[in-house]
Amino acid sequence: MRYVSLSVLCLFLALGTTRLVSAQVSDAFPDARQVDAVIAKYLNDLPKRQETDLITSDDIQGLFKELEHIGWNVSDQREINQRLLKDSDWMVKQLRTKQGTKFMRKIADFPGGYAQLDLMRESKQGQKEVAGIITTPGGEELIEFLTTSKVGHNTSKQLAAEHPKKSKRVAERLYTKADIAKQLNMSYAAEANRRAEAAAALNQN
Repeated sequence: MRYVSLSVLCLFLALGTTRLVSAQVSDAFPDARQVDAVIAKYLNDLPKRQETDLITSDDIQGLFKELEHIGWNVSDQREINQRLLKDSDWMVKQLRTKQGTKFMRKIADFPGGYAQLDLMRESKQGQKEVAGIITTPGGEELIEFLTTSKVGHNTSKQLAAEHPKKSKRVAERLYTKADIAKQLNMSYAAEANRRAEAAAALNQN
């Protein structure tokens, strides 16, 4: 009889533990402040990456794990990764040489500077031309011209028209910490809204 009582007690304890764990999982979704704090700390702590440096998908894999740890499994992680360049990408390698890094930090403040360079490499002899711009003293002035002047904008539009598929990918690309933080904030807001709507629908039933 004593063993039966102990079995019943263990069963109740097990059920209670299951309910507790379930409650913890369902209540684990973090608030916006937690998410912002994790994103900011991770991006700020990236070694050798200044605020406007080019960031790759390889750079932020640990960030997805940290967000999952606080309760948010980023559902569009794959899409975000696809919008970032990889460490193995040709342009990334060029901009992470000693000379390339100096060039990168000069063009980073130009509106669409990375996108301009990304699109330029698609033209005929594009990689050769981009490599020449990076290694030529004052080469950043061409990117400034293309991104800030009317004539430059028209030239860029012509190049984009020649490579429509690549132009679309470039327009959707994420290049910097600010780009990544903005996209993750949008993804979080969408997930929070989805959960709120699901909870509201559940309460109505």
